[in-house]
Amino acid sequence: MASTPPPPAAQPRPDDEQMRVRLERAVASAGRDDLLAAFTQAAEAELATEIGRQLHAYREAVERELGEAGRRARHRDSPYGDASHVNVRCVEAAERLVAGLTPEAEEARQAADECDAVLAEMRRDRDTSRSWSLLESLLPLSRYHGAARDRLHDVLTRDRDVLHELALQEAGRRRAKRKSKEEQDGITLFRLDRLLHDDLGEWIEELTGGSMEPMVDRGTRSTPVLTSLPDGRSLAIQSEQIAVRDSYFNVFPVPTVGLPRVQQLGRTARVRFPDALIAVASNGRFSLPARRYAREHRILLIDRDDLRRWMEWGTPLFEIIGSCEQPAEESAHRAGRPGPPMTPRIREPDEDGLRAAFTWTTEIELAHEAGHQLQLHHDAIHRELAHAERRELHRRDFDDPRWTPLDDLYRLTAGRLRNMLAEELESARTACAAAQEITDALRRWFGCDLRDRYRPDAAGGGLSELDEAARLLDGARAAAERVHEALTQDRESVHGLALREVRGRRFTTSPNSVSPAAILSLSPRGFEELASTLLQRDGFDVLQRHGGAGDRGADVIAVAPTGEKLVAQCKLITTARRVDVGVLYGLNGTARPVHGADLVVAITSSEFTNPAQKFAREQQMVLLDRRVLVRWATWGENLQEILGIGEAADHRADASAALGGRA
Repeated sequence: MASTPPPPAAQPRPDDEQMRVRLERAVASAGRDDLLAAFTQAAEAELATEIGRQLHAYREAVERELGEAGRRARHRDSPYGDASHVNVRCVEAAERLVAGLTPEAEEARQAADECDAVLAEMRRDRDTSRSWSLLESLLPLSRYHGAARDRLHDVLTRDRDVLHELALQEAGRRRAKRKSKEEQDGITLFRLDRLLHDDLGEWIEELTGGSMEPMVDRGTRSTPVLTSLPDGRSLAIQSEQIAVRDSYFNVFPVPTVGLPRVQQLGRTARVRFPDALIAVASNGRFSLPARRYAREHRILLIDRDDLRRWMEWGTPLFEIIGSCEQPAEESAHRAGRPGPPMTPRIREPDEDGLRAAFTWTTEIELAHEAGHQLQLHHDAIHRELAHAERRELHRRDFDDPRWTPLDDLYRLTAGRLRNMLAEELESARTACAAAQEITDALRRWFGCDLRDRYRPDAAGGGLSELDEAARLLDGARAAAERVHEALTQDRESVHGLALREVRGRRFTTSPNSVSPAAILSLSPRGFEELASTLLQRDGFDVLQRHGGAGDRGADVIAVAPTGEKLVAQCKLITTARRVDVGVLYGLNGTARPVHGADLVVAITSSEFTNPAQKFAREQQMVLLDRRVLVRWATWGENLQEILGIGEAADHRADASAALGGRA
């Protein structure tokens, strides 16, 4: 059934002015203590809202920085690209930034949620004896915001310093690369991988300006290079050249130098140069145990990336060694940095300001009460809708012993109620959202001069948000009445169906009831006789009890007590086969033109195909399948009630929908 158009907007009724009257009475009866209490609440609400705004802004800033750092950390260059240690260091810096920002983001979310909870409790509780304690609970969050903002500034500053240094190194690399191409005598990583062991030592000797000190330890020969750093310290560099296949394309993994080799080289250099810094340089990688051992024994490791920076990019050796042992920076103390602004913007509390503050707080209280009532209305509809959906989904198969012919009607009743409640729930949801907007519009006056809201020439033409809240409540009352009427009708329908079920179950125990098994045991002629007998039971005057040669498509012909002529064709099927549309073509072609039928009925102990059901709806034919046959023969329901004719016309819509258009 098509939904009726909504009625035109009704004129405001006296009930619409209830909130306005309550507001005016409250303002008229307010004493000075009430006005001061309202002004205090307004000031506390402004301070609390400002703290919440700052916490949410900080949370968004941290999450934004965390998202950007995560994107940087996920950036990986292609192995065939011009990858460099700068890319690796950028990723490592991003990963450190993610590790630092992740707990900050979680704390910021928790602080914002705690502030929201306190604000919600403050707005619910208008008791001035508790509002100060609630405001005090927000002050630690404000102090947390100041310290957290300092920490965020420190973390981002360190990250930007690292990126700036890497950008300078990248610029130096590009300059060194151009110079190497011009001179054609520079060392590249591709050439480095093809050098012999002594050649790597010679390159290190040439780059550092030191001296090579060949030595043998336990049968193993090494060529450490002794050089001096700019600060005067001595540095002994042990070289470890390894074979790297196709390193230009990075197809094969780069070999690693293990812990035993690092131990041997470090011990040899320590014995020979006890007062010097010890370093091991290799064109490969170092294993994790080797790196751990080097940290514990103060051995500097210069790996493949460091050699590229040193030899190919021109980065000074002392910078590379500094990056190998660079300590973590400590956060700078910024005690002098100003904290978040906490100065309230409350105007001078003169008489007009106090009265405006009281009016405003009363309006918020009334709007909050309206929103609470609308939410209760929404929740009640939601509960009834969930119950109706459960009832509609409760479906039993025909072969289930608990199945009853009235299951379809029970389902239809629940579906009709569900459709109505779904529309009302959507309207209630819209009303709750509008009530929340009203409350938010009132709360947006936090920090503003409340006297501007209640001046006679204020914008809005004197209309208040309470007028809209009153109209929403009036609509909710009307909707509640409609829901009550629908629930009452539904319970009456269910009660009527329950009585019909009791009546039908009682009939199934009588001799006149024909069970489904007995129906399937009949012959085709006996099935036609059964249809004639049932028609006689229901008051029909049977003119033809069964078909035969020359019946011209009519097996049973009868006249209803109300005068309609019924022409029926009976199809007894004891298998899973269904009646096709071809059977209906013949019945429809002769029932009305030849026999003058008012009701054209097809009766079967099976079911009808979908094309047959569609054709029956188009030609206004009645299909009685096995489900309807059980209602008629086993449960004893009157065919006039099933078809919706005569005294049972009120049940026609229910029967038609339950049978899917078959009746």
